[in-house]
Amino acid sequence: MEIIEIKKKALVLDKDEIEKLNKVLLWFSNRKINKMKDDMDKFAEYMKIKLEEMEA
Repeated sequence: MEIIEIKKKALVLDKDEIEKLNKVLLWFSNRKINKMKDDMDKFAEYMKIKLEEMEA
């Protein structure tokens, strides 16, 4: 069995860097949320079509 050594490193950021990082993280999370909404809309549309086909 291998022993993996994990070293902790401190990340020191100034205020500007923290703000930039937060903007990037927010952008990514917003993008992910928007993609999820798109996927849900597509799925809802698909289900609507399937229901119409079943009723026909």
